[in-house]
Amino acid sequence: MPTIFYHNPKCSKSRETLKLLQEKQIPFETYEYQKQGLSSEQIKNLMQRIDVPIAELVRAKDLGKHSYDLNDSQTIEKLLLENPKLLARPIVDTGSIAIQTRPPEKVLRLLK
Repeated sequence: MPTIFYHNPKCSKSRETLKLLQEKQIPFETYEYQKQGLSSEQIKNLMQRIDVPIAELVRAKDLGKHSYDLNDSQTIEKLLLENPKLLARPIVDTGSIAIQTRPPEKVLRLLK
């Protein structure tokens, strides 16, 4: 599986991560999840391999006044399927680990 970069060109942290990937010549494929959407399989795979608690996959500040159990994988899957912009980006997925690159320098872990 190639390394996938879940990218949002409008996000400054995502652009910084993209620049680091390119500068360090880390091979990757870009996936613009807001344009292409997210599948159940993608979300489930990210939840299994993400380097942070699964609740951090969702941009909680964008949920408004609604209350959700962000420790429940089914809730997260439903939220991200319905509204991919809620994905807390950027994320680099190597197939064995998914790294949420906030700060962008976390992507350098791939070079070790």
